[in-house]
Amino acid sequence: FGKAQRSPDEISRVIATETEIVLFGSHSIEWHQNNPSGDGGFPFVPVANIELGLLTPEAVTTLDRTVVWLASDGTVRIMNGYGGDVISTQTVQRAIGAVVDTSDISMFSWHSRDIGHSFVAMTCSKWTWVYDLQEGHWHEKASSGLPHWRGRSAVEWAGRSIFGDSETGTIYTIRGDVHTE
Repeated sequence: FGKAQRSPDEISRVIATETEIVLFGSHSIEWHQNNPSGDGGFPFVPVANIELGLLTPEAVTTLDRTVVWLASDGTVRIMNGYGGDVISTQTVQRAIGAVVDTSDISMFSWHSRDIGHSFVAMTCSKWTWVYDLQEGHWHEKASSGLPHWRGRSAVEWAGRSIFGDSETGTIYTIRGDVHTE
């Protein structure tokens, strides 16, 4: 991608919020707003930064106005202003710390309309941890015969949550009243 302006680390992901873009590096995060000067320069100006980055490029997700990421210190955080509150438990952090190749970790999110809850899933080949944003709790999720859940890359369509299957490539829906695949 390029380099952040206030910190010299490489940018690994960019997320857009309503009024800003967030540049995630491996050791820092920068928030930029639209440049109102109209001087023809870079269209965004830096407004804040923190010395805490993104552990792996695929471990950040947005849902509605919420941004959740796996931070470079091995914690999962939810964006709060120009920073992040830790939402991971010691158990989740131990699971993250046990992963040798952190590039295997990814994150995605969805809203389950039938039960009115939003979820963030963090997954790798060894496990899947799911965070319920309304309840503030983590739980493990696994597919039959696997240590992780096969669900990936959720999208909302026609009032349903649609997922891709990481093992077969098929798509399927999820419902809160069904607890099997």
